Amino acid sequence: MDIIDISREKLDSFRTIKKDIVWVDNNYVYKKDFTFERKKDLFEILRTFEETKDCILPEKNLYLNGNPFGYITKYDKEKDKLTKRIIKGDLLHKEKLLIIRELIRIIKEIHSVGFTHGDFHTDNILYSKNGVKLIDFDNSTLSGESTEIYHNGKIKADMALLNIDILNILGDKVITVESQLIPFIKCLDISEDYKSYLIASISYKDSVKEIYPDKYLEEINGKLETQVRKLIRSIK
Repeated sequence: MDIIDISREKLDSFRTIKKDIVWVDNNYVYKKDFTFERKKDLFEILRTFEETKDCILPEKNLYLNGNPFGYITKYDKEKDKLTKRIIKGDLLHKEKLLIIRELIRIIKEIHSVGFTHGDFHTDNILYSKNGVKLIDFDNSTLSGESTEIYHNGKIKADMALLNIDILNILGDKVITVESQLIPFIKCLDISEDYKSYLIASISYKDSVKEIYPDKYLEEINGKLETQVRKLIRSIK
């Protein structure tokens, strides 16, 4: 990966967007991540996989006065963060189904090559009419790069957040606390099998860590969307 070395003066001229994002221009995001130096080889490997084509991976190492500081990744100004669109509440039902199908497809593809995202929430999902992309791979792992227990934990986390994302998309509200969602799931008018799956998934159970929700796509319909929206908005 190429290296971009900036000075302290240049860094100080940047406007901090978030605690870890120091600059965004028309083409790139400059992100602070002191652990990136040891992860750069992982991203070089991931870039070779066809299955990561929907992932916006880091492109350049960012150095500060000759010392590792973070990375630079492409900025897709044509897409909004999914969180923004969910809160705005303007997604049509057919758009929601498209996003859900795409998220399931992408996570299945990256898992198929032993790759996990590690932080699969709606702030790290970009959406436009042209499709879905994933960003922010600071917590990602590749099978064999870490212990099996740790990697399996990352798979379970991806699956839990995927199912939480689906509920948030349907409900037009972002809820991330699992304990808030479980009582609400028990009230849904869905099959007992799907209900048990959702509860097990967001509870990080081993039994469902590799069962993807496309198995239940027929139950994700307009009736369920209406019920989810009503129930999820009642969560404080």
